[in-house]
Amino acid sequence: MGPKAAAAAAGAATATTTATAPKAAAAAPTHFLCIPLVTRSSRPQLVQSLASFRADVTNPAWGSLVIPEGAIRPVGTLHLTLGVFSFPTTTKPSSAKEGASSSSSVPTEGNQLLLEKAREVLHSLQPREILASVMPGSASAAPVKGKDNGERESSGAGRLKITLRGLQAMQSTAPAKASVLYAPPVDDPSGVLYRVCEKLREAFHESGLMARENRPLLLHATIVNTVYVKGGGRKGKGGRREKLTIDARGVLERYEDQVWMEDVQVEKVAICKMGAKKVVLEDGAEDEVYEVVDEIECREGVLMPRKPAKTTTTPPTQAEKRRQPPIGGGTGSPSRRGAMRTPISNNSTSPNARNGGSSGGLVIAAPPRAALSGTSSPAPVDEYRNTTKDAPPASNSTSSGSSNSSGSTPPATATATATATAPNTQTTTATAHLLREKDDRIAYLERELGIMETEFHRELDKLSAAESETSSFWQAKYSALNQQFLRADTELRLLRAEVDVRDAERDEMRARYEGMARLVSDRDEECRNLRAHIRGLKEWVSTSTRASAYGQAQTSDEVFGDGMARLGNGLQNWVLVHFRRAKIDLSKVDNEGILEELGHLVPMYEDLAATAKVHLLQSIVSQLLVESVFDTYFVGLSSEETQHLTQVEAFLSSFATSPEPINQWRSMTLTILKKEAHQRMQTEASNITETIVRKVNTILDAIVTDNKATEARDQALRALVSSAIELSRLLVVQKAIFKVHMPKILPHQKIMFDRSMMEDMGGEDEDGLDEREICCVTFPGIIKRGDESGGQLQFRNVISKARVLCSPD
Repeated sequence: MGPKAAAAAAGAATATTTATAPKAAAAAPTHFLCIPLVTRSSRPQLVQSLASFRADVTNPAWGSLVIPEGAIRPVGTLHLTLGVFSFPTTTKPSSAKEGASSSSSVPTEGNQLLLEKAREVLHSLQPREILASVMPGSASAAPVKGKDNGERESSGAGRLKITLRGLQAMQSTAPAKASVLYAPPVDDPSGVLYRVCEKLREAFHESGLMARENRPLLLHATIVNTVYVKGGGRKGKGGRREKLTIDARGVLERYEDQVWMEDVQVEKVAICKMGAKKVVLEDGAEDEVYEVVDEIECREGVLMPRKPAKTTTTPPTQAEKRRQPPIGGGTGSPSRRGAMRTPISNNSTSPNARNGGSSGGLVIAAPPRAALSGTSSPAPVDEYRNTTKDAPPASNSTSSGSSNSSGSTPPATATATATATAPNTQTTTATAHLLREKDDRIAYLERELGIMETEFHRELDKLSAAESETSSFWQAKYSALNQQFLRADTELRLLRAEVDVRDAERDEMRARYEGMARLVSDRDEECRNLRAHIRGLKEWVSTSTRASAYGQAQTSDEVFGDGMARLGNGLQNWVLVHFRRAKIDLSKVDNEGILEELGHLVPMYEDLAATAKVHLLQSIVSQLLVESVFDTYFVGLSSEETQHLTQVEAFLSSFATSPEPINQWRSMTLTILKKEAHQRMQTEASNITETIVRKVNTILDAIVTDNKATEARDQALRALVSSAIELSRLLVVQKAIFKVHMPKILPHQKIMFDRSMMEDMGGEDEDGLDEREICCVTFPGIIKRGDESGGQLQFRNVISKARVLCSPD
């Protein structure tokens, strides 16, 4: 390609790049324009603020509201973003040998030109003029140009300072699902900071390097951003992770008035590259910073460009003209510190002039303030007098000419006249010259006085502005503290009012509780009275429905329930007293008959021997009492007598149309036997008692180790059997049918727990025992069928529940 073709291609590339700059800005941003917030004065404040914030919000005491530590931004990354650029780069391998794993980002030629253009726009900015144009009373903020020191900052230019206060969520409408938290800068009421930033950004908008956005500029310093949390967010569809959000309502409320940094002067405006990089600071601490592509610096709080701007010569102002020497071509101007140089006229002669010195020589005089106060003289009068005396008279040549031209005057007379006139002329000339010097001196001092007054008023304006700023600052502080105090006082008053309300509610609830307690006590008393009344009614019914002339009244159900409970408790105590320390050892039983009898009484005895010894022994004795006492027709009758009565009852039942008369016959017959044949049946009852005692001893002595039958144990068992016999006789003489119920546990079937007929002895809550299998029945229960007259057999009532032991889960 020739030079012309190369030049044409370069021009085309430049034109194409410039034309497509706005479209590039819409792509992924690569650079941004910002005001860095980390300076020498702000770093200590930011380090302390962020350290305390990090320690607070990452504390596990926040629970689910804790903020991940990776979301808190490092100190070095804090800045105010003014806008973003898009200068994309192309990625290509660095060499053929390194392969695809080693690559680097190389900017394209067009994007490099865009970046250079952005730097040129940055350096073309005049931030001082921008600041002066947006300051209140911008006309007074124009710079004052001096003849010697060039441009000087005027007092109206002010200083651009930034204060970060508070914490807000980027998602202001949904702080419960926030991902970015930032600290906003505090701007003054006139919005100087915001307008300066807008004007800085507008320069890049006009150049086409930065795309315009349809939203206002939001100045913010990002404190928390969950996008930097590694592994944050859950995976959504397609395997992409959703944005991690946090509930920031508590943190925003807590840090609403947090001051992150205060009164920090703006020092730079920079173009930075996206993507913070880790660095190690001078003190060894680690931080992250953005790569600065270019920047313009600030001086003494007023924004100044890094490269000096071209200066133009302007005519001197009236104040500068007044500062010029009042006479001749003297150079220099009075100093602002008060020391000034007194100019001497070129027409006057001085010792220095006569000695060949410069005609523009300067005589050092006292400061103007000293001259005005009268403590010192601006210049000694003798100096001017000596200067005048040494100078030659101005009219000598004239006088000589006159005397020489006059021929009529004698030489002696002319000499005398010249001798007499010379002192007067010399004195008059010196006086006029001195007066002229004094007048010039007065005029000069008046000008200096005017300049000093102007400077005094300017300094007074500065002090007034500073005092006003200080007053506004402390007034704002006072207002904030006062508002905080008012809020705290209001909250305290509300809390006190709430405490009073809670106290009133507590007193009311206490009064209600006492009233309910009295009501419950009254209801309990009423229930007791009703129970006594019902018991009396039952006794009256039982007394009024006696069976025969023998006066056998029907016994109430409570008597049977109490009797069965006493019998069961007595059996439990008997087992605990005599077999508490005994152990069951089935391996030592060598009599197959005993094992068969034990299997008949308690089929699951092998499972219960190791885990439920007491319950197994109770079950054995209870089963013997049921078979030998409660299941017999009437205890005391012989087998022949029992068979004869059973046949008579069956014969009578064949003629009866209902079971009621049969039940009445049986009750009357057995009542006669109980009253009239008690002595005859005593022998048979004693035989049954001894038989039960003998069976119990045979079985228990065979399976229990280190525990043999004793007389005390046998006597206690005989008392239990006698009580069971009396209770069984009382049951069978009733017209209603009372059945002693003891479920039998078999290995091949399951019997589930029924709370209406069973009572658990394992100590578990019966609400959780439904559908639980029982493994042992320790004592039987009583079920009643029919009423006191022997009829209504369809009615069933559980008088006493069977005591069972449920299987473990």
